[in-house]
Amino acid sequence: MTAAQFLTVGEEAISLSDITPLGDGAAGTVEIQTLDSYGFTDKSYMYIDYAGPEYDQVGWIDNNAEIGDYYELVTDVTFPAGAALWVFGADGLSIQSAGQVNTSDVTVTLKAGATAVGNPYPMAVALADILPLGDGAAGTVEIQTLDAYGFTDKSYMYIDYAGPDYDQVGWIDNNAEIGDYYELVTDVTFPAGAGLWVFGAEGLSIRFPAPEL
Repeated sequence: MTAAQFLTVGEEAISLSDITPLGDGAAGTVEIQTLDSYGFTDKSYMYIDYAGPEYDQVGWIDNNAEIGDYYELVTDVTFPAGAALWVFGADGLSIQSAGQVNTSDVTVTLKAGATAVGNPYPMAVALADILPLGDGAAGTVEIQTLDAYGFTDKSYMYIDYAGPDYDQVGWIDNNAEIGDYYELVTDVTFPAGAGLWVFGAEGLSIRFPAPEL
């Protein structure tokens, strides 16, 4: 899972057309999927590079299109800042996004269940700087990182604890040993383009801080 790291110039989102696969064999191999709140494919786009006797066609097509429209290039699809995508390819291939760096905070509205969210900046973001928003966010909002197979790798829960001896507000490691469970995590960062699963509830959101350029 990954995220576009830039915005289309003058826009609040990035165009699919501004994402380019790189590497031999990328055409016909690299596929981008958007996901619904259950983790299933919502939309699917394939990159093609076709040179024919009458015309050339380079760009993205809609894998969900009707047969007659299947090879029509997609030019009107955008992904909002903070959206995450599944990208399928092969070893040695990569994708490159182009545009302008977003210099504003990015707030992503959460769905009930899971929301695919990505670091929207071309630099690392600290977990400690990501802020859940909304009543009931503490003890509800959870961030998960994924391994190469799409399974949970790490899990972090946001807490807001006010106790008789101390207050504790921030993220804890759901995989920590019992004795360390409520120790706040301060050393975790998500690299540029990292994709995450964020679990929450309707009416909640998370905010990525604007980068320091």
